[in-house]
Amino acid sequence: MKLTNHVLVAQTVLGLASAIDQPNTAANIVQPWTFNPLPVGDVKPAGWLLGEMKAMANGLPGHEHDFYIFVNQSSWLNTPGSGGTEYSNLNEALPYWFNGLVPLAYQLGDDRLKNQVKEVAGKVLALQADDGWIGPEVGDKRNFWARTPFFLGLIQLAEADSQWSEAIVKALQKFFQLGNKMLHNNSQGFTRCANDVDCSWGEVRIADMIIVIQWLLEKYPSDNDSQLWDTMNMFYDQTSYKWDVWYDPATYRKVVDPSEGGITPYIHGVNVGQGKSY
Repeated sequence: MKLTNHVLVAQTVLGLASAIDQPNTAANIVQPWTFNPLPVGDVKPAGWLLGEMKAMANGLPGHEHDFYIFVNQSSWLNTPGSGGTEYSNLNEALPYWFNGLVPLAYQLGDDRLKNQVKEVAGKVLALQADDGWIGPEVGDKRNFWARTPFFLGLIQLAEADSQWSEAIVKALQKFFQLGNKMLHNNSQGFTRCANDVDCSWGEVRIADMIIVIQWLLEKYPSDNDSQLWDTMNMFYDQTSYKWDVWYDPATYRKVVDPSEGGITPYIHGVNVGQGKSY
């Protein structure tokens, strides 16, 4: 999807000031994607791809929920603030797993994997904080990053199984109302985090979070749309990492020195893939 004024997906960002100054005007319209994504399940794997996906389902990826402590003992599955098993304070292991398992389960029609998806989605949504936060962090440990892969998994689940749509949309709307307040509060949890929390991951990968907001705007318009636009604008304005600028054909650097200070975020493999969402 691309935006008329604030173009964040598949185009260069243009007219940003106009979108911010006029958040409630008709100019704020989510336009069709340049390459329209297909909902999970619309295309079924066959041949070589089917074999590879079955190998994943029958191998380690399809059994992490059974043995991998960073998934089945994750802090995401416990009351926020009560702890769990994580490899870092970014709490990203379960979200990564969830974002990958949803399409694997539903593309294959694998009931075992679907049940894992449903169990985790149900537990995480049930643990949503009263103020809207989704995830295990409390207080100044809250930061946006790990929500991004988890939310991408949620919107895929909503598309693959309509029974989940209402609960997922309600939870995301509530979360982004809180997120808007946090961004207005001197970029809390985005560029301003606790000293032991690395905010940069959330900043450099924010394009994927913006995709989630655009999904809400496109699929589930509501009275809260102007606030969602405001949230998108702040995410773009507040991040230090402007991928649309980095990929500008006129200035794009085809060769860089990996030892150069400040270059790592732009050559990190995962970051690059997510940055191309702009």
